[in-house]
Amino acid sequence: LDLFLQQRVSGVLVTPADDDLEGLVRLRDAGIPVVLVDHEAADSHLPSVSVDDVEGGYLAVSHLLSLGRRRIAFVGGSPGIRQVRDRLAGARRAVADVPDARLEVIEEPALTVLHGRAAGQRLIARDRGDRPDAVFAANDLLAVGLLQAFALIADIPVPDDIALIGYDDIDFASATVVPLSSIRQPATRIGQSAVDRRFWRRLGVPPADLGEGIGPVTLIPYALARRALHRRTVTDIRHSTHSAQGWIATALWLYADVSLVLSVAAVVAGMITGRLTVG
Repeated sequence: LDLFLQQRVSGVLVTPADDDLEGLVRLRDAGIPVVLVDHEAADSHLPSVSVDDVEGGYLAVSHLLSLGRRRIAFVGGSPGIRQVRDRLAGARRAVADVPDARLEVIEEPALTVLHGRAAGQRLIARDRGDRPDAVFAANDLLAVGLLQAFALIADIPVPDDIALIGYDDIDFASATVVPLSSIRQPATRIGQSAVDRRFWRRLGVPPADLGEGIGPVTLIPYALARRALHRRTVTDIRHSTHSAQGWIATALWLYADVSLVLSVAAVVAGMITGRLTVG
């Protein structure tokens, strides 16, 4: 950020890792436009574009409850991460709507495939009656790791014995051994909105002239992508004519959690290039 300040960049689009925005506020105060992407900080007066993750969490768990599942587990990371905190809040709201449903919270150190698999291994080590009958993973990487533990290590039928839903709908969500249901992020709209707001500032339009337009923009996540409708176990997969695709997709557990950021970045780059070419 200090380098951006020294070079007097035209503007900064940033997805902060935490709520420490002091450096970004310093950029703003120096006259450099700053827009938060997939992050909202109401008390910093920085323009932001984010997704209503509370609603997304509610959609995910409501879907599981609609399938008749009542022992729901939420596998997420630190509650210090806003997205995790909000998705959990949405999950709790959905469970509160169903009197006989209960929610177990499982916190992992990181939102990765490796930690999802570790959480899944702990779950399958339990007696069958003590396991959840559905799991909501805070992102798709955790969900892929959970799926590895359920379908490949323990040969548990998914979704028959344990229903599973993720969040973000990354590319591999539809290409895993058992295609994952997931809440889809509106990545294109996030990128478009962020670029529009950066250029508002760059054009020197005073915030007062933009009214509510300069404040936070909150987008509703797309409806869930429903998959995993049929019972499949590792035995089924080994005899499947499409087994290679499933095994290759599952082997990609090192896939970085950058799908949403890359999607947004692609839209942003395209729009900025277009704006600069035209203008």
